Amino acid sequence: MLGRKVILAGLLEKEYGRYLSEAFEMRQTSTYDIYASFGEEDVSDIVNRAEEFVERARKMLEEHNRSTLP
Repeated sequence: MLGRKVILAGLLEKEYGRYLSEAFEMRQTSTYDIYASFGEEDVSDIVNRAEEFVERARKMLEEHNRSTLP
């Protein structure tokens, strides 16, 4: 839904959709693959991207709210 409603509409850059997909894949792997193992660098990258995603989403919402205020 994020891709269809937000990214394709041009409200959020495509890279953030990729970040979310990668994080979801890691989450799925960690849940269902009993031999899953992630290195410190992989986890650090995901955390950094998540923080970047949240900050960008926050800015997007602030921009939206400013544009809809009278």
